[in-house]
Amino acid sequence: MRYPYNRPNGYEEQLNDQVIAHLHYSLQQGSTLLNLILEDLSVEATNRAEIVAHQTDPLPTTADTDTDREIDWVIRDENTIFGFESKYGDQLRSKQLEDELAKLHANAGSRDVHLVAITHHAGEPSVMDQFDTKPISWLNWYTVSQTFERVDPEEIPPAQRVPLQMLQDLFEVEDMTPFTGFDHQDKQQYRYFIRDLRPEVNRIGLENRGNLHTWAEESPDPSGGSQIIPEYIGIPFPHKDRPEHNSGGRPKSRRASVPLVVVDTETHVVHAGVVFGVQKVPSHRELLLKHGDEIAKELHDAGYQMWIGRNSINNTIVPPEKTDNLDTMKAWLSATGKKVLASPDEDNNYRNVWFLRQSKGDDIEQLFESVVESLADQKQRFIESDQYISTETLADPEKL
Repeated sequence: MRYPYNRPNGYEEQLNDQVIAHLHYSLQQGSTLLNLILEDLSVEATNRAEIVAHQTDPLPTTADTDTDREIDWVIRDENTIFGFESKYGDQLRSKQLEDELAKLHANAGSRDVHLVAITHHAGEPSVMDQFDTKPISWLNWYTVSQTFERVDPEEIPPAQRVPLQMLQDLFEVEDMTPFTGFDHQDKQQYRYFIRDLRPEVNRIGLENRGNLHTWAEESPDPSGGSQIIPEYIGIPFPHKDRPEHNSGGRPKSRRASVPLVVVDTETHVVHAGVVFGVQKVPSHRELLLKHGDEIAKELHDAGYQMWIGRNSINNTIVPPEKTDNLDTMKAWLSATGKKVLASPDEDNNYRNVWFLRQSKGDDIEQLFESVVESLADQKQRFIESDQYISTETLADPEKL
């Protein structure tokens, strides 16, 4: 099983099933591997620990809460009942954690209670700040993976070595490394950025599809002014209901207008916004012409830059031009001057118009929130509203 980049729905359940299966076998031989997971927390399980509930066989006693939660898996010994809430694609919610803690208490009897949230985040999610005084702890999957990876099999009981190897193999295949920040020495961080950003953007009804292409590898001397390691990585996030390439006879060229994220690989500045393929989608060129002054004023006031390009965003021979000056933005969206929005019959120099806003954050979580905020802003402006662009033409450019 590989992380389903196209469709992350259901991934958590599959991962949980495999982890539970391996832990179930290991607990029959003792609590060694479970306590490796818990080693950085203030709790420890005894050798009488066993799995007593999971999503398909939940705890029997309900709590006095609005929602009866199904905890991903529950382990119990004579002293403590441990609940584990696993998240890989979704956000942790305070209400869910409160409800699950209440359910553990309802099924604990005289035992202590401890809830462990395991997520893909590189740093502790801010929601955990609400539970400083509660028996709730946080781990990330990468830490769990690394914990098992560094174990010397010779230092654990022989009966635990087979399930240890199975868990090590699982986490190696699943590529649990989180995005921790851009690093010029580690190109994989671009891949991890896209992977971990995807579930955050999914929450607003946009999604990135397909493989992760972060730099060209086909040729040491690429043509057309492109670079092997591009200056920018463009990550499109079309509407979740947008048809696939060529479905229903839709040509791929009509995919040119789309919300997107752009990463500058030299400065590691992240931008988010929207791109319009003004030559490939003529109606968008015409609509930008019609509403140019209004769009320029609104986006300028909201902190967006305007970029224009004759070719790819990574064309080094004729690179994109950029401005954050309102008068220049209005001029570029007019029928005069540079004629950025000229008809293909008149001038085919400019093909793309980007409106991008820099995303900022003191940590990874805030950076992702800033990206999502800009994408949601452009989704509302150009997909959900008829004010400038006809509704649905970014969701499906065939509906022109």
